[in-house]
Formats: sequence, structure tokens, C-alpha cells
Amino acid sequence: MSFTLREALHCEGLRLCRVVAGARGLDRPLRHVTVMEVPDITEWLKGDDLLLTSLYALRNDPAARRRLIRDLADRGACALAVKTRRYVDSVPPEMVEEADQAGFPLLEIPRDITYLDIMNPLMRELLRDNSTSFVDLERDMRWLTEIAFSGAGLDLLLRSLASVLRQPLTFENDAIRWYGRLESRKISPLSAEDKHTLREIARLTPIQRALDQETMECIAAPLVLHGILEGCLTLWPQEGHIEERDYMLLERASALVALELMKQKTAMEVEQRYKSEFLGDVLAGRGDPDELISRGRVFRWNLDQDFCVAVISLLPRESETSAKGMRDRSSEGDIQGRLLSELARQIEDAVQQRVSGAAVGVRGNRVILLLPVTNVPQQDSQAEKKVDSSNESFLSNLLQDIQKHWTEFDLVAGLGRIYPGVQGIPVAYREACQASSFGADGRARRRITTFWDLGIYRLLTGFNPEEMSGFYRDTVGRLEVYDQKNHTNLIETLEAYFAHNGSLTSTSQALFIHVNTLKYRLGRVEALTGLNPYDSEDRLQLQLALKIRPLLA
Repeated sequence: MSFTLREALHCEGLRLCRVVAGARGLDRPLRHVTVMEVPDITEWLKGDDLLLTSLYALRNDPAARRRLIRDLADRGACALAVKTRRYVDSVPPEMVEEADQAGFPLLEIPRDITYLDIMNPLMRELLRDNSTSFVDLERDMRWLTEIAFSGAGLDLLLRSLASVLRQPLTFENDAIRWYGRLESRKISPLSAEDKHTLREIARLTPIQRALDQETMECIAAPLVLHGILEGCLTLWPQEGHIEERDYMLLERASALVALELMKQKTAMEVEQRYKSEFLGDVLAGRGDPDELISRGRVFRWNLDQDFCVAVISLLPRESETSAKGMRDRSSEGDIQGRLLSELARQIEDAVQQRVSGAAVGVRGNRVILLLPVTNVPQQDSQAEKKVDSSNESFLSNLLQDIQKHWTEFDLVAGLGRIYPGVQGIPVAYREACQASSFGADGRARRRITTFWDLGIYRLLTGFNPEEMSGFYRDTVGRLEVYDQKNHTNLIETLEAYFAHNGSLTSTSQALFIHVNTLKYRLGRVEALTGLNPYDSEDRLQLQLALKIRPLLA
């Protein structure tokens, strides 16, 4: 006895859909379920098909929509279910009229019901009545499982999966683009919004993508590991419609691809951990230089040269999306480590394509890059600045390319000066860390800060923190307490006064206040600190205190 649409309306997902026309055809047999997003879908029908559609291909063509109902009824389709509130607000009236005349069931899919909510329960029922299809599916899955556990690698697993799917398959992540049968075609990359949505959904879902500039609705299988989108499998409706068997095979096989990605990722993380431990010895200067150079060869690092040291931080952007993304992950500390490992891998891959001999590792909450340099000038600060500028430009281009993959974060780097040999790396590392800390300041975050950019801060960072804190507390710190207590802005006034080279007129205009008001405020500064803003010696102390302020924050 055939499985009918009337019986199918009791299945999970479909039972929430509404029959809007053609109710007298509810006893039609249902043997196939598929998604229709191309206008010539009727050429691929097998008969007794339930078609799911958003009417994307026909959204602006009422005549074609009316014609579709007639064609489906004539070719023996089972029914058409339309997802509304996406491309059409409701089921078009011309389709309702035509479906009632033909006795062809027309259903409306609620906004919060996905195609897969309908397809998965239906496919279980259909496979129950089609043992041959079920046996074929299980046979293919056993074969793919054997390949996955044989250690053959990701490429063979993808090629094998593509060979048993009727529609073209692609795979992509930040490092790999595998397009299979579509290798010669132009495929639109996943947007930042797509990636965020796929990470949130973390299961098979329809997605709009473009192939050769033609937009179509594909099926995406996001591969999410520990809250991170590690890749995406996409099934493209190129050779007819996507059949139910392909859905089920993609859904089950995606777990095998995710497992293979996890194996690769784990191996890379282990290697990265050993690299980072050794890098810690290099940055701290632990060990004889010749011994460090010898140990570096294990990781293919040539430490017998001069390096520019960069430290790179991954800082969440202050946005609702990034905050939500961090909340959705299991452990902030754990996820930070995984993110840094992924960033280190991307930096290493990108650097290797540009220059040989670089070393990359993770230290604490930063990625460390040792960039080889040649012809290091001695005793020539101007020439040294030119070397720094060259490396700054290289690093800027590198981070700009990688930043595209980190839409919820800012990549911020610090560069130290160049010192000769492996023994010079610890000094350059400390300088790079100091530069990075200033560049990461939330009030003026900048992509790259060199040690040269620190100016007077190069001197201040060498002072005792307790002494600096006491000096600040006895000077500008008094203004900060006064401002907080009285809701005034003496510090802002003092900063503006120095920024305009002590000009009363320019400062008052910048602050939109009268000159006499400015004079009064500067008088309050002197009364609270005992330092006269008009006196050169007192002015120097106030300026130093303002420079110390961000160091203490």
C-alpha cells in the first residue's frame, strides 16, 4: 500500500504545514521529496514527488508560477510546499486558484520550519518502504567509513564522497578549496554572515550561493568543532534536483569529514605545542646559542641568522556578534588557545608563501613571528628605522590578508627592533610585547605598533611600576579623583592644552569654552597638584604623568 500525502501530514515538520489548496488530492502517493529552486524542475521529476520551494526562481513571474502547478499535476507529482516570508509573503493567489482547479495539493511552510525539518522524518518513512535504497545508502556509508579510518587523508575521502553523490560537492575552509567537478567554475566564497549563520546552526541547511554568477539554493553541511567553523561541505543542484538520498548521505558523511579535520587539527596542535615550548626557551634566552640553533633545525627553523620579532594578538571586537560568539563557546580559556593555534597555522602558511626561514609559534596569549632579515645596519638608527619600516609593511600586508578570516576579531601586532643573532631575540621580543600592549589600547587600537612608535614610553617602561604609580598619584591622579567626585573634566582640559602647544585660544576653541573658563580650569589644576601649567618645569611633570596614565590602566 502506497504512502500517501495524507499520511505524511502526520509526520514531524510537515504536520505544521498548512494545506492552502487542492485538498481533494491528499490521497496522492508520495515516494520522493526534493527541493525545487530551478525553473525547469519538472524535467527531473520521477513521479509522486513532494517538492519544497521558496519560489526564488519564479518570484517575479506570476505566469510561470501558474504554469508550474499545471505542469506538476500533469507529470504526476504529489504536491508542492511553498516556504513563505522569504521571497514571497504568502502563497501567490494564482497558484492557489490553479491548484484548486487541478485538485493538486498546495502547502504553505511556516517561517520557522526548515526544509530538513520536513525531509528527514519523511525520508525515514520512505526508506522504510524502499529497502533497496536503504541498502545502497548503508553500503556507501560503510565504504566511506573504511576510507576515513584507513588514514587515506582528506582529499581521498572528499573524492570518494563526491563519487557516490549525484550532485556536485565542494569543500572549503580557510586553508583549502576543494571544488571537485566544479573545479573550472566560478564559485562565490562564503561571506562572513554565511559563516556566522552556519556556525550557529551547525547542521545541514539551505544556503544561497552563486555559481558562475548565477544564484541558487544549495545545501550546506557546516563542520563545527568546539564552537569553531572548521569547514563547509556544499551540495550544488546542477544535475537535476537534490534527491533525498543525497541529503541523508551528506548528513551522515559530514561527520566523517569532520573527524578527518579533527585528526589533522590535533596533529598540528601537538606540533604547535612542541614548537611553542621550544620558542619559549628562545624568547627567554635559555640555553647556549649553538644549542638553540641545533634544536631549531628539528622544526626546520634556521636560527643562525638575524630576526625581526613580531607579537600578534587576537582581540575581540566590541560588538554584539563577537560577544555572542564568545558566550556560545564552552570555555573562554580553552577557545582562546584553539583560536591562537588556528591563527598561528594561518600565519605560518601565509608567511611560507612569501618568505623562507620564518618561525611561528604561540606564547601565552600571543602568536610570535620571527621574520628573517638581512643586511642589519650597525650603529645607524635611521637605517634601522628603514629596516623596521620594511618589516612593518610586510607584516601589515600579511595581517590584512589574514584579517578577512577573523571578522569578529582585530589582529594587533607589535614589532621590536632588530638585534643580531639568536641571542638578540629575547631583547627584540620584550620590545615587541611593549609595542603590542600600546597598540592594543582600546582607546586607540592600531594594527601595528613598532618600538620606535613608543617615543618617550620607551623610557617609561623601564621604570619601577611602584614609583610611576606614586608619581602619577601625586600629580594627575589628584585631578582624576577630583573629576570623578565633581563630574568635571580637568584631565581632558589639560590634555587638550598640551595638544595645542599651550595656546589658550586654540584650546578654548577646541573645547568650545570661553578663554576665561579655560584659565579657571588651569588654575584648578595648579591648586590641586601644586604644578603650574604655564611653567616649563611643572608642565614637563604634568605631561609625564599623562604619559604614565595608560601604563597604569
